[in-house]
Amino acid sequence: NRTESPMQRVTVKWIDAECQEDRWNDIDEAREACLENLEPCYTSGYLLHEHPQHVTVTLTIGGDSCGPHLTIPRGCIVEIVKHETNGSD
Repeated sequence: NRTESPMQRVTVKWIDAECQEDRWNDIDEAREACLENLEPCYTSGYLLHEHPQHVTVTLTIGGDSCGPHLTIPRGCIVEIVKHETNGSD
């Protein structure tokens, strides 16, 4: 039963792909927009699975079930912070 052995709580800092525009652009303007840094994303939840190519985090666990989960490619991950889990979690 998962309530007796909780999954590791984590926060994943990662960089997502970005689509700048939904219209045609001047090439010089498009190149200028490429100079901006991509903002990091943060996903917090329970570590569902670690794979050599990706990490999967689920947002909710209950009993033997889990809620929605997000799979993040390792190449996009900047950092994974593992949070302490105690008996009351």
